[in-house]
Amino acid sequence: MQPTRPSLLVTLAVIAAAGGYLLASLSYGTLPAVPRTWVVTIVVLAALQWALARSVRARLAGRPRTTPISPLVVARCAALARAGSAAAALLGGVYLGFGLVTLGSLEKSAYSRDAVTCLVGLLAAALMLAAALYLERVCRVPRPPKRPPEEPPIGSST
Repeated sequence: MQPTRPSLLVTLAVIAAAGGYLLASLSYGTLPAVPRTWVVTIVVLAALQWALARSVRARLAGRPRTTPISPLVVARCAALARAGSAAAALLGGVYLGFGLVTLGSLEKSAYSRDAVTCLVGLLAAALMLAAALYLERVCRVPRPPKRPPEEPPIGSST
């Protein structure tokens, strides 16, 4: 499995931001307020991915009081990390799109409340993205150490 490309994450965020902006600009008055509980959920997911990354890292390093980890479990954690980074990019994009619509009318209390929620949600999505990318990095197969090139035996002609 290849590492997550930044271009994929940027593309997902831009598409989600455009969709969020379009949805909010066309029907902001009919939509309910942006839920603040989603932000808490994103932060909890980020914390869980960060804790999982620390655990996997310790188990792969063979630190004391840890059990060895199965390669299949590491592969599943890498898949979780890829899904988490994509989800974080999408959520961050949606929060950005909604936030851009609310910035135009901050004098209304509903708009200012949603703008703050979108800003905190964007920060939470960035935190989740960082945790997911850290988990993905921890799950990478380490590169073998570089060995100096072997010298031919003395007296041989090459």
